[in-house]
Amino acid sequence: MITLHIRDEYGIFLGSVTVDEMGPLPERSVAHPPPILTGTQVARWNGDGWDVMAARPPQSDGILVPTQAEYTAALETAYDVKAAERGYDSRLTCALRAGYAGPFQKEATVFAIWMDSCNAKAYGIMGQVLSGEMKYPTIAALLAMMPTMEWPQ
Repeated sequence: MITLHIRDEYGIFLGSVTVDEMGPLPERSVAHPPPILTGTQVARWNGDGWDVMAARPPQSDGILVPTQAEYTAALETAYDVKAAERGYDSRLTCALRAGYAGPFQKEATVFAIWMDSCNAKAYGIMGQVLSGEMKYPTIAALLAMMPTMEWPQ
């Protein structure tokens, strides 16, 4: 296994993935890890290494490309908001109940399956983005593409 660091078509670091070094490697990936970033900083691949930029530049259409961390945070917030509808303090405590027999198991199982299907959908979308099949969605557009969930009665 090898950890690769993915960049977008502008060279901006998106995130890291661990893949089988004998299998196909993701497009726009490098083995050289990016520097540690703070605040609004982003790393941009220059062909030989990473440059640190104060902020993410806009795409050619003027829209800022969300980072992998921003996409992840948006999904996790959506999960937490959904779990709070039933009084759970977080997605973690809700999903945890799915593994235990009791009065909350049914709704927690529905929640955990929904959360997992959202993650699978998001990975599929990121695969389409990285392959060039689609542009980076805004945070709102990504959330709108997620499956819906109805709590059991």
